[in-house]
Amino acid sequence: MKKTLLFLSCLFITFSLIAQPSITSSNMPVSGDSVRFLTATGVGTIDYTLTGANYSWNYSSLVDNSTKKDTFQSVLTTPFTYIATFNNPLDQTHMATVASPQPAIAAPIPNLQITEQYNFYKKSTPEFSQVGFGAKLNGIPLPIKFDNPDVWYKFPITYGTSDSCNSAYSVSIPSFGYYGETRKRVNNIDGWGTLITPFDTFSVIRVKSTNYIHDTIFMDTLGFGFQFNRVETEYKWLANGFKEPVLQIVKRTGGMGPASVSVSWIDTLHAPNNSINQIESLTDLEIYPNPAKEKINIRFSGNSDSKFKISIISFTGQLIREELFDSNNLGNNIFSISNLNLKSGIYPVKISNSKYSVTKKMIIE
Repeated sequence: MKKTLLFLSCLFITFSLIAQPSITSSNMPVSGDSVRFLTATGVGTIDYTLTGANYSWNYSSLVDNSTKKDTFQSVLTTPFTYIATFNNPLDQTHMATVASPQPAIAAPIPNLQITEQYNFYKKSTPEFSQVGFGAKLNGIPLPIKFDNPDVWYKFPITYGTSDSCNSAYSVSIPSFGYYGETRKRVNNIDGWGTLITPFDTFSVIRVKSTNYIHDTIFMDTLGFGFQFNRVETEYKWLANGFKEPVLQIVKRTGGMGPASVSVSWIDTLHAPNNSINQIESLTDLEIYPNPAKEKINIRFSGNSDSKFKISIISFTGQLIREELFDSNNLGNNIFSISNLNLKSGIYPVKISNSKYSVTKKMIIE
């Protein structure tokens, strides 16, 4: 009987370790979230189309060439013109739950300037979608609603399932003419397993989204218009505890420009205060047990008497917990933090004093 119970216990543990993560609406961004990424313009020789069940993706060789940061804010903090459109209780279809300012982009067509753009998203228990955007087009702030939401995810995200949606919008632009876009999004949850990036290793599920886009343009200054098709294929690896994909690859073809591939991956701990000089002054840092549940021990060597601060931070940059400790030991220091009460995921832990700081990752089971 004991052998049977032991076998079943081992079988359960093994299954738990290889089971696909469950992604629900709780993983989607809310006001106050921010996520830092490293970006690149290619993946080298990696074949990013490969996928499957219990698959292992190794992207540790990615080399970044820039950074970006996504932030999310309340719809009520955007320009009034957008609030009236995307916070209207009489229009529940376009009632956004969060807004995200977008970086300036070069318009794909001449004589059109796009500035101060905000994307508007709606999070609900069954799905996460973009309901529209607002931007200054040739200096005029215009809220633009999609006729139907562009549904990014349906929950729970489950391997082997698929869904699709159609959305469209059109706008008359002063001093330019007319621009319209129709989009068919096809989502396939085509893989799950382990993902390795230059930042960390994750248990992930992959969503492949193929967007078939048709653009219509009419330019008043020229008195004629034209149409073209393009395709954007998004490969998104999602992990519990992260509000955006831990890795995303987007391939763009068609349209008026050359084909391109862009890559971004989460790298929250990639920050200036992790310099070599700082780390050398707080040495041999160890967090154990790691993974942990309700208690961790933190051991490190300091080079002077000091008050040390230990901060547990979310991957959105929010301070979750902070503890102060007095150290009278020039060598090893061991401190314990109990009753963590944290959700499963990865958390940065920062140890600092008045001169130095170092950050490590803590995993909560």
